[in-house]
Amino acid sequence: MHGFCVQFPAEYDIAYPNESEIMLIKGSMVNVEEPSAHIEVKPAGGMTLEQVADQIATDYAIPGMEVKRTELTIGGEPAIMLDGLSGQDPNRQVVVIHGERLYHFYFIPMVAKESDVYKQVEALYETVIKSFTFRTETNVCPDCPEATEPAAPAEPLAHRRARPQRLL
Repeated sequence: MHGFCVQFPAEYDIAYPNESEIMLIKGSMVNVEEPSAHIEVKPAGGMTLEQVADQIATDYAIPGMEVKRTELTIGGEPAIMLDGLSGQDPNRQVVVIHGERLYHFYFIPMVAKESDVYKQVEALYETVIKSFTFRTETNVCPDCPEATEPAAPAEPLAHRRARPQRLL
């Protein structure tokens, strides 16, 4: 499927807007009031991590606004986080390449640090980034912790809630 395992807070649902992307949302994909995360997986197309990050910074930066660029590690691979990007909402994007695949994370909205929404999106960001594990060779996440509150059997995958949640 997407080649990864990740945990996220229980109040989020999984949505699949297309074959290459998942979204972690509260309620609806059109809910612009609450934080959300998007994870897109696609071929890296021969681009380096730095080239991908530079292109995102070019596409989403606004003259006069500072884009904060931070190097980090995700799933044992080097990654780059870009904060202070523009778009429909202020956002934070993270890119990592594993094998020939580009994993592109998009977190919104990155609003005033004093707000409750900022605290929620930071919690979502921290949970997703710290728990992310590559699983490109299998559809099983053997070392991903089991959910402590299993979903009801009749619930479809796109609406499961548990803490922590696993996803491929």
